[in-house]
Amino acid sequence: MPISSSVNSSAIRTRTYGTPSGATSGGKIWSHAAVAVVIVLQAASVMPSAGQVRQGAETSDVRFEVSVNKYIMGTSVEATVMYTDVPAAQRALVDAFMEMQRIEAVMSVSKPESEVALLNREAAEHPVKVSGEVLGILARSIDYCHRSDGLFDITVGPLSELWGFSGDEPVTVPDSSAVQELQSLTGCDRVHIDWADSTVSFSDVGVEVDLGGIAKGYAVDRAAAVLRSRGIDDFIVNAGGDLYASGEKEPGVPWRIGIKHPRNADSIVARLDARNEAVVTSGDYERFVIVDGRRYHHILDPRTGFSADGSRSVTVIAKSAEEADALATMIFVRGNAQEPDESGVSFLRVRADGSLQTGSIAEANHLEILDE
Repeated sequence: MPISSSVNSSAIRTRTYGTPSGATSGGKIWSHAAVAVVIVLQAASVMPSAGQVRQGAETSDVRFEVSVNKYIMGTSVEATVMYTDVPAAQRALVDAFMEMQRIEAVMSVSKPESEVALLNREAAEHPVKVSGEVLGILARSIDYCHRSDGLFDITVGPLSELWGFSGDEPVTVPDSSAVQELQSLTGCDRVHIDWADSTVSFSDVGVEVDLGGIAKGYAVDRAAAVLRSRGIDDFIVNAGGDLYASGEKEPGVPWRIGIKHPRNADSIVARLDARNEAVVTSGDYERFVIVDGRRYHHILDPRTGFSADGSRSVTVIAKSAEEADALATMIFVRGNAQEPDESGVSFLRVRADGSLQTGSIAEANHLEILDE
């Protein structure tokens, strides 16, 4: 099958599962140092031996594991599908990755031609017309901002740039006066949407938006929608800790997800099952610097302009990766305030002292705590 140039064919891997003569099934573990969630694909049950396979078994009983990985949106993205038709699975994966690349091209602040970059250049001077897709994610981001009392805020981008978390420059601790100056330009109420004209404007010069805290989750959701539109129901998409698991690894066997330990890269702090839901982790170990014994990381508290210091990591289970993405940031930044109630959100939080807090995780997820 010809592979789109946007996804290297060497990155597509295929494994076989099912009931051909003498076949057995297995699982594998992926662990990337840079990702927040470690996927643990639970080993499937051993299939019937050659003597037990019924005569004339249909080849459609055989399921293949087809995987693709590529660096997109500033992180390693891996997707795996379980399907009976390998060429169809490969085509679907290529289309799913192209959809994520399209979203990156529209929403990345680092791409000058993106709609979001255009807003940051011009929306403080005049209303800027954007697509309905961008209007929608901006509106949802503002809603998350209001729901969290400003703890999730897409206008902290300039603060992130000041720290050095948004580019390739070294991370440095800025002067508090510089932080306070940029704080005066943050707040989601500074972003105005005109639905009638499909335009966005900013209230002040210097206001900017950065969708990094939500666009990756949205891209994962869109990739999942593409795969489902191709008739594939059993798959997992992981974009550097923003994960969506659909269906099952094998009939009766859920996707088994390992939550990375925030202080030990070689271990996981917990495991859980996932079916038709997102599992997203935000952690202080993804982008950070230690100065004078203190850890400064990329998850900024809009109230202070400095790194939120009440959590090491937060994992949220939700129906969509976009929602889980925003909620993980909210809970991380909120820290110890109002615990343990988080309005029914399913989450696992590693506090700053290493202790654990859980909220509303369903029995079906079979949460297993491994290390504190």
